[in-house]
Amino acid sequence: MTPPHAQPAKNPNRGASYSTLLRVAGPVLLGSLTQSIIYLTESLFVGRLGEVSLAAIGMGGLLFYLLTTVGAGLGLALQVVVARRMAQGRPGAARRQFAAAGHLALLLSGGLAVLLWLLAPPLSAALLPTPAAAAQVARYLRVVSLAVPASFGWLWLVGLYTGLGQTRLIPWSALGITVANILGSYAWIGGGFGAPRLGIAGAAWATVLSEGVGFVVLLVGLLWPAQAGLGGWLRKWRWHRRATRRLLRFAGPVVLQQVVEVSSWLAFFVLVGQLGIRALALSNIARSLYTFASLPALALAAALQTLVSRYVGQGRQAAVLPTVRRATVLAALLGLGPALALLAVPAQLAGWFSDEPALAAASVPLLRLLAGLLLAFSAGTMLSNAVVGVGGSDRALGMEVGATATYLLAAWGTVHLGLPLAAVWATEFAYWNLLGVLGWRYLRRGRWQPLH
Repeated sequence: MTPPHAQPAKNPNRGASYSTLLRVAGPVLLGSLTQSIIYLTESLFVGRLGEVSLAAIGMGGLLFYLLTTVGAGLGLALQVVVARRMAQGRPGAARRQFAAAGHLALLLSGGLAVLLWLLAPPLSAALLPTPAAAAQVARYLRVVSLAVPASFGWLWLVGLYTGLGQTRLIPWSALGITVANILGSYAWIGGGFGAPRLGIAGAAWATVLSEGVGFVVLLVGLLWPAQAGLGGWLRKWRWHRRATRRLLRFAGPVVLQQVVEVSSWLAFFVLVGQLGIRALALSNIARSLYTFASLPALALAAALQTLVSRYVGQGRQAAVLPTVRRATVLAALLGLGPALALLAVPAQLAGWFSDEPALAAASVPLLRLLAGLLLAFSAGTMLSNAVVGVGGSDRALGMEVGATATYLLAAWGTVHLGLPLAAVWATEFAYWNLLGVLGWRYLRRGRWQPLH
């Protein structure tokens, strides 16, 4: 019998509450705004240069995003590993794997930046349907290759901050990135503030500036820490072979999963390009709004990944599924607002990107379709991220490959049947539904792999 003044013990298997999920996801949401703000800002400013430029920035932004996805996957893996090691009371192991991730980020970003600069012209010519669009993409990629190292550095540090649960500085870095990108885009794309009018190359220079600002803000937070738990992470910087090998064993599938996911976007845009420049321009508008509207779910997914990794590290496996359920419900609720806006005022939203009334009118069926896609995305992304969080990075990669192959095959079929652009985009339902079903089946079985 419980004593009259005693507090009942909290159920350790209940999982994270809605308020806990929101508290962890809030700063991550602001941090997630960075890449989306960059992509959205560039599309908004470049769209005023014409339909060809709008199509070109969509493809160029995807190619840059594809490279930085390697850094994002590395950061996600570091986030899970750090959360698990700290929950196990092994801060030394967490520090060694943080250093290993830093060395990998430096090596990979330098190599990929050089590769992007060298391959920009032939790659653009191979992917774009017209020489004019290809030339603009090549100009963009040559400049934006300079932003790759800073982007990797920022993602590496975000992985550490999020894994530690010390996310207060992430919103400030996001604010720095956002302000720098907006000011840079205004100055260099259209010639604002008396700056030279560089067109699509100006968008790339704005990205270089903003990625550098974001990295410096988080680096300063480690050099002069204001939060407990952030001190000393940069003191021991030597390479650890065993830590690197262990990190790669877990990070490899995570990175490949991220690359496969973004590569599917690139392949999808190449397929859409067969329908013409207008279809590419419309798809860039749709992707810009889709990416921005999905930010709450992406932030919740990052929070969920950290929380379930922590629960498994603490031996609280029974808390995982309740947390996943709450995160999925919360993501769907947060997606309702953007979905209603896409249903209610699609032409007005498209008008932000172009002065051409015909382009805005043509986007209406596509943007209304996105409202439904947002809800499917909310469930699918929660479940796939939870699989990674419990240590199933190999399984998550297999799920990603299977869902991507199904979705791209369906998209190829709709393009070659001559169906409308909205029908091509509707194939995304197959991707997210399959990913969600496979993720839920894996989580229900509970046969999760420990991180050694």
